[in-house]
Amino acid sequence: MNNSSILRRVIVAGFCLILTAGFAFAQSTGGAPGGPSVQSSKPITVGNAELKRFATTLQDVQTIQVGFRKGFQKAVTKSPLGQKRFLQIYKAERTAHKLPANVSSTQAKQYHDLVTKVLGMERHAQQKMVATVKKDGFTVSRFDAIVRAVHNEPNLAKRLKGIRK
Repeated sequence: MNNSSILRRVIVAGFCLILTAGFAFAQSTGGAPGGPSVQSSKPITVGNAELKRFATTLQDVQTIQVGFRKGFQKAVTKSPLGQKRFLQIYKAERTAHKLPANVSSTQAKQYHDLVTKVLGMERHAQQKMVATVKKDGFTVSRFDAIVRAVHNEPNLAKRLKGIRK
């Protein structure tokens, strides 16, 4: 596996966190704890007007995600560590749950500074996504419910696809 595919996996993992934990983070001020699961206990009703509004909001949320991904990639490639060393440290830390012994104190600081920067970027993206969802007239829980329903209900996914054409 080459470095660019590993970086893509790190980015995808970040997006999964944004899509699930991001909305759960916003809910922590008043919603249910924990991220939304893809499984839903019962089907929901989504009218055509709401689904059209959802499609627009979803597009806006995806635009924010793309911006985060580009910012993440730029931060990693422009960091003093560089993409290759960042990924080496990242993989080692994920496996051993601590920084590897061959990381100098300078690299450890650079790594932690970069992680802190990326987490700040992620929080900002989460806040923008929540604001977008609310601006478009959804509660975070309703938007999450529709996301889950689109994943679980083929007819709803087909309707959404038709709207997004």
